[in-house]
Amino acid sequence: ALLVAVGAQNKPLADELVAGFAAVQVTTGPFAGAFPSYADQRNPANASTDYYTGANAIMAYALARYYEAYGNQGGVQ
Repeated sequence: ALLVAVGAQNKPLADELVAGFAAVQVTTGPFAGAFPSYADQRNPANASTDYYTGANAIMAYALARYYEAYGNQGGVQ
C-alpha cells in the first residue's frame, strides 16, 4: 500500500501509512526495528511475535521509497 501511495504521489495517504507502521514497529529487544507479521495500529501491544524476513525487506524498501520521495517527513529516517 505504501509503495502505491508513494508511486501515485498521494502524500497524505503515505503519511497515514507511515504513522501506522511506526505505531507497530518493535522498539526494544532483539527484534528492535522489525515489523510484526500482523498488528493492529490501534492496539500495538497485541501484535504478533512473528517477524518474517521477506515482509520486513518489502517494508524497508517501501520506507526507502517514501524517504526518497519526501525526505525525513513523517518520521522516516
